[in-house]
Amino acid sequence: MSDLISRQAAIKAIEDLQDCYNGFSDTYDKACIIGVIEEVPTIEAVPLEDYRSMEQTVHKLTQALAEAEPIKHGRWKETEYSAYDDSYRCSACGEVWEFIKGTPKDNGANYCPNCGARMDEVENGKTY
Repeated sequence: MSDLISRQAAIKAIEDLQDCYNGFSDTYDKACIIGVIEEVPTIEAVPLEDYRSMEQTVHKLTQALAEAEPIKHGRWKETEYSAYDDSYRCSACGEVWEFIKGTPKDNGANYCPNCGARMDEVENGKTY
């Protein structure tokens, strides 16, 4: 886990460093180091109240997921509905859908538009 430090505390520590023993001033070097510290992205502390709010949100989402209906699964069954188009029946609700060309998968029909069933079942060795 990375360390979290105060930018102001780091700058003060640099400013408080003793100058070189040979009498030269380290003002320029300190200014360069402080400039770099000021450019480093920061992480703002999150107040405890915000954590409580997040905890409540997670709790509400967990409850909503627990109460949600399970995903319906089904498959497209090829059917003779129209002489001109490719017709498929949803195995979950029985609704017939016509596709101008190709299979439901070719047309991006991964869910039944009527009942919302997820079409991920296999029929006759084909995944629709």
